[in-house]
Amino acid sequence: QVHHSSPVHHSTVHHSSPVHHIAHPVHHSVHQVHHNVHQVHQSAPVPKAAPQTIAELVVGNPKFSTLLAAVKAADLVDTLSGEGPFTVFAPTNSAFDKVPTDALNSLLADKDALTAVLLRHVVPGAALQGKNIPPGATKLETAGGEEITVTRDNYIHITSSAGSADVVLFDVIASNGVVHAVNSVF
Repeated sequence: QVHHSSPVHHSTVHHSSPVHHIAHPVHHSVHQVHHNVHQVHQSAPVPKAAPQTIAELVVGNPKFSTLLAAVKAADLVDTLSGEGPFTVFAPTNSAFDKVPTDALNSLLADKDALTAVLLRHVVPGAALQGKNIPPGATKLETAGGEEITVTRDNYIHITSSAGSADVVLFDVIASNGVVHAVNSVF
C-alpha cells in the first residue's frame, strides 16, 4: 500500500518522468516484437516457406509422397503450380494408407477417377486459412465442381459425397494458396 501510494505521489510531482519511463519499456517491447516478426519474415523463405507453390510444397514434404505420386499420375502438377489462389486439403501418406491397396492402385491407374478425387480436395479462388473459415458448416465448391462441407468447431472437419476427414495441420502458406493436411482421403 505504501509502495503503491509512493509512485502515485511521485508521478504527481514529476508527471512527465514516470510517463516517459513507463512508455519507454512499452515502446521497447513493441520494438522487440516487431524485430522478432521481422526476423521470422526474413528467415521464413530460406527454409522453403513462402515463395513455394502448392506443388513445390507437396514435392518438398515427405509426408505427402503418396499425394505427390497421385498428383503426377493425374497430371495436376501444373494446375497446383498455377496462379491460384487455391485452398488444398492435402491427404497425408497416413490418409492414403487407410485406402485399401487394391483400391488405391486401381485409382492411380484410372486417371479420370484419380483426377476427380484429387480435385475434390482443391477449392479454387480462395486461400482459406483456418481463421477465415467461419464457425459451423460452410459449403465450398471444389475444383472438380463438387460441393464439400467444411465444419469448424474445435477442429476443422471436411465432408464430401465420398467420405470425410479432419485437418491435422493448418495453414501451410504457399505463394499460390494455402494447404491444410488432412487425415483421410474424402
